[in-house]
This record gives sequence, structure tokens and C-alpha cells, in this order.
Amino acid sequence: MTPTTKPGTIAGATLAVLVLSWSSEAIAQQSLADQFRQALREEAKASQQGRAFQSLSVFGATPGVSTAIFNVDHSRPGTDLTLRTLQLPLKHELAPVADGIRPYGELTLGYGDANETADLDLAPPRQTRIDASFDSYSVLSGVGATIVFGPHLSVRPIVLAGYSRLEGDANFKGPFAEELKSASSGLIDELSIDALLLGGALQAKVAWSLDERIHFTGETRYNHFYARNFNASDSVLETSDHFGVFTARTEIEGPMPLMVFGRQTRWIAFAGATYLPGDVKAALDFDYFFEVGSGIAIADVVDGVSGLSARASLIVGEDVIGWSAGLSLPF
Repeated sequence: MTPTTKPGTIAGATLAVLVLSWSSEAIAQQSLADQFRQALREEAKASQQGRAFQSLSVFGATPGVSTAIFNVDHSRPGTDLTLRTLQLPLKHELAPVADGIRPYGELTLGYGDANETADLDLAPPRQTRIDASFDSYSVLSGVGATIVFGPHLSVRPIVLAGYSRLEGDANFKGPFAEELKSASSGLIDELSIDALLLGGALQAKVAWSLDERIHFTGETRYNHFYARNFNASDSVLETSDHFGVFTARTEIEGPMPLMVFGRQTRWIAFAGATYLPGDVKAALDFDYFFEVGSGIAIADVVDGVSGLSARASLIVGEDVIGWSAGLSLPF
């Protein structure tokens, strides 16, 4: 019996049963659940499945990645993946400690959710359906300094450290569902991984006014992480690796004739790009996307908060499309 359909992305590499052939003699020697378990663990180790789960944690934790819904268009038939990211970024600059140098701190609370379905041809013509769900919770802190070079350019080196927790569950329907459920415990179903994130970032920003009313900003940022799974539901998932995330963004804003709560409102138009170098595509099935959107901002709404903005955008990339909507509160 040889399965034929191979799912991909987050859970796909762990499902070694999809690329495994087993004989009737082997079946006589051990149960199907034991065979599945052995195959799943061997493939999880060989394919560094722990790294695939780290990709999800890093993607949800990285500052600059949009709070959005991503629908992945798989090249593999019978497989669907939806990613959701939710971030609460907090950042603040202190008073200058030297000419052109301001201490800086940031804290990003992140949540990521991945829902994947795959159809397996384990006993044709009937298919086995796998519905897997993974949730990632992260906190990432950064400290650094904003270094000002003239009236338009600033550079910000940042040291990053954080923690993420990933949990997963899976349901199986169809042939061998019970055996797969038992075999995948700790690898896909009833999954848990605690990970340490260490790294740094370098950000550059340019800003100027086209006139006294129209303002333009452009930002680029590269984040580099070392991720270490130090506690997992199965020891084969306790891996470590390096990840990079590059983001770029431009924004232009100007005044609107609308007043809200007695405050001036401003229109916003923005565009951005995110690139994930390396082999992250093997886990997420995409490694870059573009974003374009607009919004409205209100200045000085509450003491201590420099403004409130509502934004919406469209996200497109190779094999991925999505959208984003949310609020921003710069302090």
C-alpha cells in the first residue's frame, strides 16, 4: 500500500506516512498505529519539522508583519492553509542622551493561527481528511537606540529577545483515522512547543515634508532570529535554527477637512513588502508578499498617545492573498 497525495506546509512534512511504503510482512509484525508513529517520528526528524513550526512562531512574532488573514494557494491538490496574525506593537523613544542619540524600546505581543486541511489517498478510492490547527503565542522585546543623521535620516539598531508557545490539534476522518490520531500524538495532535527567540534588528527611516501639509516616510527593517525549541511534546521537535525577516514600507499622509472630537483628521496611503529569506517557503508555502492600503488618522486623542489611526489593506504575493484591518496607537 503506497499513499500518493502529499500535503505540505506546517504539518505536511511530519506526515511521513504519505511518502512511506509498508509491506504486509511489516503489518504482521506491528500494528498500523505503531508503523505510523515510527514513520512520523523518522520523517519529522529528517525534515526538521520543528523548524516548520518555528517558522509559524517567528512569522507571528516579527514586528512589521501585518495583522492580517493570509489565504495560501497550494500547489498541492487537496491541501488548504489559512494563516491569521494579530499583533499589538508597543514602542517608545526616550529623551536624547547625546547629540542625535535617543534610547528606544519596543514590545510586540503576537498571536498566530494556522488552519490546514489535507486529503490523503491511503485507501483509494476513499480519502482520509486531516484538519489541523496550530496556535502561536509570543512576546518579543527589543531595546536599542535611534541615531539621527541630519534632518531626514535615522538608523535604529535593536537587540531582540522573546518567547513563543505553539499548540496544535488535529482531527482525522476516513480510513485509518483512529491509527493516525494515535500515532500523531505530540507530533501534530496534542502538540506543544516552547521556544526561545534571540536576535537583533536594523531599521532605517527617512522622512520629509513635500510641503507644510503633506508628509512622507519610508522605512526598511531586517530582523534576524535564533529560535530554540527547548520544550516540546515530542523530543524530535526540539530543534534550533536561524530565521530572517525583511520588511519595507512607504507612507504618505495629508490633512482632511473633517474634524473628529475637535481634532484634525489626516488621510493615509501606504504600501509595503515583506520577504522571508531562506527555506521558509517549505513550511508556509510562500516567502514574500506585498501590501497596499489606506486609512485615516486623528492626532492627540488622549494624553500620552500621539495619535489614533484606522487602516485597511490588501495583501498579495506568490501563492498567497489576504487582507488586513486594524487600529494603530503610537505612543
